[in-house]
Amino acid sequence: MLGRLLFTPGERTPIRLEREQIKGMCLYQVRTDPTGWLGGRRLDKGARLLRRGGVTRILVPEGFDRWDRLRRRGLHPVETLPFLRAQGARLVLDALARQGIAPRCAVVGLYGQRADRDFARAARILAPQVRGLVLCAPSGGEELARALQWEFGLPVRPAGEYTPVCLWLGGAGPERGGEVFSLREDGVDLAGFFPKMEEIDHLPTLAALWEAGYIPEGKLTFFKRET
Repeated sequence: MLGRLLFTPGERTPIRLEREQIKGMCLYQVRTDPTGWLGGRRLDKGARLLRRGGVTRILVPEGFDRWDRLRRRGLHPVETLPFLRAQGARLVLDALARQGIAPRCAVVGLYGQRADRDFARAARILAPQVRGLVLCAPSGGEELARALQWEFGLPVRPAGEYTPVCLWLGGAGPERGGEVFSLREDGVDLAGFFPKMEEIDHLPTLAALWEAGYIPEGKLTFFKRET
């Protein structure tokens, strides 16, 4: 069961378990004030209520840094990497659009240790839309390139060719490339982009909605976060 913590600094309303929905996805939530010398106790009480409701994964506000208290109560964050890897092709296309490059004029790089499900998914979505793909995956990359060449007539591009956008899913990264998006197990870097669906841009919330099947096709977009 999914839960959510809402912080209400300065409010001293009773802490109770509430039922809520986000875009049709049901969850339990607790409102609490984590500030002040009693803030830790109020946070613990909220965590206990969520666990009694069967919650094991929880959404928290941006910048939350007290996971040690929640984990002691059996509450854990929503994993976001599977969601991001599944959206790799969308991220590449939105990055090309921001650069003003039409996909049919672009060669895109995909780098991974192996041509796994996420790698192949991104390649198959991009193949009919771009001019070419640089596929670098020691395990399964050549087989996937042949399959895409047969299926879409997509030319195999040489490793090391410059690409305006690269998706790095694992293994050795690109030596030459423009915008590089790292979606590796040991490091995520969206190069200033962030996903958004309508008014929701909280990454763990979007990941939970995706897992539950509540993100309609074409509704998710990646925007450049300006600094």
